[in-house]
Amino acid sequence: MTKAIDKTSHDARQWAIEVARLAEDRNCEDILALDLRQASPVTEYFVIASGSSSRLLKSLADELERLGKKKAHKVWRVAGRDAGDWIVMDFVDVVVHLFTQP
Repeated sequence: MTKAIDKTSHDARQWAIEVARLAEDRNCEDILALDLRQASPVTEYFVIASGSSSRLLKSLADELERLGKKKAHKVWRVAGRDAGDWIVMDFVDVVVHLFTQP
């Protein structure tokens, strides 16, 4: 049982790192990946990134959704896509918050 839990945590960690790297590749700034395994019963990792425009955020969110589906990290819920200045994507073990810079 422990091995299955460790594998899930490793997969979540790898996905969080991949999300952060993709955000960096797409010119996002202030990227932060937080390990919440000891602090949150809801998710394991939280990735935060800011972008220069709502267009960039929507494009990145679309790309993350496609990539996540390919890598068995299907997005469970997305909020704020139409708001324009923030998007929250819940991949269950990894939550991603994208927002425009002030």
